[in-house]
Amino acid sequence: MSLKPERIAAAARARQGALIGLLSARADAIGEALARSHGLVAWERQKLIGRVQRGLWALRERRFPGVGGPPARVCERRDQPLAALLVVSQLLRQGRRVHLEGEVGASTIAAELLGELGDASGELVAEALTLGAPGEPPPAGVAGWELAGVEPARARVAGVHAEADPELAAYALALACLRRAGAEPRRVVRAHVAGATQRLERHLHRLWVGAAIGPPEDPEVFAGPSAPALARAYADSLSAWTGRAGVRVLCPGGQLERPGDPRVYLAPALLRAPEPADVPVAGPLLVLHPCEPAALDAALAGCRAQGLEILALGPEAWRQRVGTPPLSPLQPLAPGRLPPGLPEPRPT
Repeated sequence: MSLKPERIAAAARARQGALIGLLSARADAIGEALARSHGLVAWERQKLIGRVQRGLWALRERRFPGVGGPPARVCERRDQPLAALLVVSQLLRQGRRVHLEGEVGASTIAAELLGELGDASGELVAEALTLGAPGEPPPAGVAGWELAGVEPARARVAGVHAEADPELAAYALALACLRRAGAEPRRVVRAHVAGATQRLERHLHRLWVGAAIGPPEDPEVFAGPSAPALARAYADSLSAWTGRAGVRVLCPGGQLERPGDPRVYLAPALLRAPEPADVPVAGPLLVLHPCEPAALDAALAGCRAQGLEILALGPEAWRQRVGTPPLSPLQPLAPGRLPPGLPEPRPT
């Protein structure tokens, strides 16, 4: 390859604004594609595209002290659409050659945008960036390159402090667990709850029952359809958990019927289990583990030792100490701040 790192970085920098403009111009079409391929509903599509736009703007303003580095592969993950766009952009800005590949079933949007952008900068695509199809093995000369992303996301666990506001905690758990009807890879699957759980459970039950699950073309739903494979894993997970001693079903979940719609829709499930178990949690399922307030930090430390990220819900000083950064501030509940499809806050 004849391109030097400085030329790769300069070409990528020159095309950064064009990529941002292309993403904005195609936002509606990209949203429709994400609805078809991943069942993303309107508010999730807007949130995802907006996050990528902000990331590209931040990258445009970033200055790299040096350029160069080994060539790299980037893999677009099936459950993390558009994530590769930021990784590829950053590597090119660093002057590195990149091959973009994808898991089976991964979105092709990032590759399409980069390919179209490259038409106006032929040397960038022809020599610095190569594009593979989802599920296609990398070429022989590329297979040994460093895999620089996208890092697969993992499910998280939550800790609910005894002094946490139960309604605020319930909404935070709903947003963290039920997004994409349980297909969000960073969803919260278990929550260690310190102290009394009754008020939190009442708020959670209202949200689990009231969350609107429906077609992604409906702008008023919270989550859309699920892949049949996820529905099967969800049923198996529910069966395994509810068959364990001491597990109480707070909201049974299951599959929803929508006459005339062949897509699969899942009703969320909420369980309480006396202790964690090595049992898979799939789909829109949250398992609560009550504990004594003094035991909460130790329970979360055990999760952290397993490499799990912690969503901490409670006093700010405690959140900063035990939560996994970056920590977003807990926003007060107010009309207009919640996504559509969730019941409005009210005392219960």
